Amino acid sequence: MALSALLCLTTTGAWAQTTYTVTVKEGTEDAAKWTADPNPAQAGQTVTVTYSGAKKVKSVKAVKKAPAGPPSWKLTLSSPAKDLYITANGGLIAQQTLDVASTEFTVEMPELTSQTVNIVATDGSGNCWYCTQENMSFAIGQNYQSSPTMTAVGTSSSADVYKMTAAGTIPAGKTAVLSGVTFSSKISCSGDATIILMGNNTLNGGLQASPSGKTMTITGTGSLDARSSGDNPGIGAVDNNCGNIIICGGIITAQPGSSSSIAAGIGSGENGTCGNITICGGTVTATGGVYSAGIGSGDGSCGTVTITDGATKVTATGGNSAENSIGKGLGSCGTVTIDGVVNATISSTFEHFNSAVSGDTWTLTHK
Repeated sequence: MALSALLCLTTTGAWAQTTYTVTVKEGTEDAAKWTADPNPAQAGQTVTVTYSGAKKVKSVKAVKKAPAGPPSWKLTLSSPAKDLYITANGGLIAQQTLDVASTEFTVEMPELTSQTVNIVATDGSGNCWYCTQENMSFAIGQNYQSSPTMTAVGTSSSADVYKMTAAGTIPAGKTAVLSGVTFSSKISCSGDATIILMGNNTLNGGLQASPSGKTMTITGTGSLDARSSGDNPGIGAVDNNCGNIIICGGIITAQPGSSSSIAAGIGSGENGTCGNITICGGTVTATGGVYSAGIGSGDGSCGTVTITDGATKVTATGGNSAENSIGKGLGSCGTVTIDGVVNATISSTFEHFNSAVSGDTWTLTHK
């Protein structure tokens, strides 16, 4: 009896990268008697497929099979909302914004095992609810459904999600909501933290990002005007060295204390160090002081600067005698990557952005 087999090759990344796994299609006779070596294998390796059964092999065919998609989570809320954010350990892991308020959200999730996650919902009118769910696991290719019981976000910083009513320090692992506030003193992050913006918010003391090795994430549909004092950036290493900064939502304006300050709008100031800066959403306007980039380094150092095609608009203005609008100021800065273009400059062209330069201002507008 002749036997035909269909082998499925599933990649763990792009077809020309990483590894692939060989499996026998479900329903193939004597499936257990087929082996592949090596399995998994690196792209470019020769794989030997062996059948150890008693039947005659008529044909063998290999096909590429797309990897399973990420987990999806359908959430049914008791009250309509427009914006949904999911955080874990102080980091933003998923978000979705709707044009019209709804009780139904379906979000793409990362793969997780036994994690505590916070679900935060806002309705665009100042109302904000949250729910903490423990021991949540999400597997590749799987779909999940939940109807969480949401409660109004309070003002106690002991909660996983809370509204800030005064300047101060956001505890590690927390999600803080800024809803139409004006603070004369700075906000600091003591560890990984997410800040959700609602309404119009002003920080006249700046925003000190998380410590080195940690990450501060800013998102939301509101605005934030962050201004500092002295040789300190509006957002970043305000008084101390800081870790990574991620902006993936909101309307952000940042600048140092004055045009004579040696500090970036977002990044490092005088002698301070800042981690990596990533802008993956929202509208960002950043102005640097003397010798300083709008986004990047002042007199201190900065890690990499990455702007993805998720950003709506980025406007960066270098200060007087600044070398760049984005990247290196007086101090050092890592690689600048914009829309996938590594070592991007004002002369680069981008697939998803229109790029315009006027004086010391570089504007990237999503097409």
